[in-house]
Amino acid sequence: MAAETTSTPVAGDATAEKVAQCMRMLEGQTDEHKFAGLLMVTKLGDLPAEQLQQVRRQVLATVGVSFFLRLLHTKDPDDVELLSSFQNLGLNLIASFCTDPSVAAEFAQEKLVRFLLEQLASQSTPIESCQDCARIISGLVQSEKGLQVRLLA
Repeated sequence: MAAETTSTPVAGDATAEKVAQCMRMLEGQTDEHKFAGLLMVTKLGDLPAEQLQQVRRQVLATVGVSFFLRLLHTKDPDDVELLSSFQNLGLNLIASFCTDPSVAAEFAQEKLVRFLLEQLASQSTPIESCQDCARIISGLVQSEKGLQVRLLA
């Protein structure tokens, strides 16, 4: 019994340290730091829903919506037809963030909706990316701002 009691705080401390480390990376001066921090965010999916929601809000406050949108417009120089790893990561992260309607409203921008519609219309967009696009749009329409932007695009 005593072992179970001591393992829970240790696990909680380890999780808290992972989140803190992620936030430190996101606060870095370079885009490389932010990108590494965002990759770390993808590894936090096993957090309880409420804590994950809080982490997503922290990430958004730290990095800002504009960084996510910049990821979507960062193409690989060698292949302009396919989505780059930056674009795929951006889509995947935005899709996960848009499961929270209050966070989704932050992403409700005409430029994003146009990008999503372009990807959905393209035959070269991988199915996983199309699914992310659909999840983002689904999240956006849960907010009043998202509905307004969708109608404009």
